[in-house]
Amino acid sequence: MPKFDEIKKRFNNKYYDLYANVKINYFHDDFEKMNYNEFGIWKRDILIRKFTFYNKKEITKFIENYFYVFMHLEDNRTMESSLDIIINENSSIDFYLGCQLIIAIIERNNEINFVPSGLFINHLNNHEQAKYLWELMQLYNFKNKYFWEIVYFYHLGEQLINTEHVCNLINAINELTGFAELSFKHLEKYCRFGNDLFTLLLKVIIKLNENGNKIMIFQSDFSKFIGLFGNIETIKEFYFQMIDIDSNYDYGEEIFKEIIALDISFLYEYIEKYYLANDKYHSITITKLGFVWQNSKTDTVFNKIFDTMILDAQNYSFSENPIKDFFYFDEKDNSKIRAKSFLFEYSKNNINSTVKINLVVDIILHSMRDYFEEYLLFFLSLNYDVMFFSEIYWRGQSTFGMGDVILEEIDASDWRNILSIVEKSELGIELIPVKRYISDQIEMYTRSANKRKQELFLYQY
Repeated sequence: MPKFDEIKKRFNNKYYDLYANVKINYFHDDFEKMNYNEFGIWKRDILIRKFTFYNKKEITKFIENYFYVFMHLEDNRTMESSLDIIINENSSIDFYLGCQLIIAIIERNNEINFVPSGLFINHLNNHEQAKYLWELMQLYNFKNKYFWEIVYFYHLGEQLINTEHVCNLINAINELTGFAELSFKHLEKYCRFGNDLFTLLLKVIIKLNENGNKIMIFQSDFSKFIGLFGNIETIKEFYFQMIDIDSNYDYGEEIFKEIIALDISFLYEYIEKYYLANDKYHSITITKLGFVWQNSKTDTVFNKIFDTMILDAQNYSFSENPIKDFFYFDEKDNSKIRAKSFLFEYSKNNINSTVKINLVVDIILHSMRDYFEEYLLFFLSLNYDVMFFSEIYWRGQSTFGMGDVILEEIDASDWRNILSIVEKSELGIELIPVKRYISDQIEMYTRSANKRKQELFLYQY
């Protein structure tokens, strides 16, 4: 057979004639004079006129040619939608003759991975037709069979549903392999046969995913039906699976918010799994997760999280604090006050621990810098020991600059700012050693900056 690129050039060819009619695309072709709805009506009329069949022989020939064209296209999504229209319209004219189209597809093992959505949407409110389609699918084994069955259950008329359908639905989901995304919204009607249906389906999906599959449900369905998912442990396990399959699944963290509202301990499990794991990739992109402080029990969780981090401190560089995202807030989020209170209280209770104070200072420098002055004065009111003070990274652990910037000048400037804050303290002679230490830092970095300037000047000559 000639290559498809060559066939396209032969306008009186049966393959190209089919291709030209089924590939019509509103977004790729010139249909500026039509709106999208008008285009849909026009396309449907074209397909009916070109592809209304009157016998099985015509159908067999069409599917044979369709498969050939489909297999030679890289982008065949438009062809799928056209085939869906052709099957639905022919079935509306003569249901049983129209079903010969899907029989022809099934007999070719559905190598095109097609799902006849339109047929199921429009022909499953009639008992006889619904019974016929179900029994037809049971006669064959073919690609995507079980997803066909699930889409069948999506659209089966509610007045036709019985307990046998519920069992068949569960069996169909249990047979899924590879990747699939399910709509629980379309399955809600089956819950009248048992409020625990969604709990059971979640357990089935969890087991499938444990065996290497990637079965998901729509994010909006997770949020909408979380109250029907039963056991909180099942919900948490299922959520982790969804995130592991697609890290952007809960974009906006709406499901995450709902789960911690049900069980605050999930916050610790979430942070431990995705933020404290040694192999976790920490993005430089800021994600504002400060909303977790809207829960009054969050401070208890973060006491445990901080203790975990301190015990395993060798795995973390506080300059890349893995939990800083949980201290970034939207402007209107008043829970920032609760987070601040926690950090201050945690410092008060651990005022003699350099590693714990460094953890708090790092969070404030990275995520809540507007509290730095208040925190420094608060710290000095509790501990003004100069040796302890010198072991805290008050400016962070690194200095950054671009271009011709002299980093030592930035260092000196930071220490001058720290000194100006310390001088606001109500303490007097107690702070003389601390002020002397800061002044020494300013002098040291100023000398280094001047030396660096000299080196850069001499380098020109």
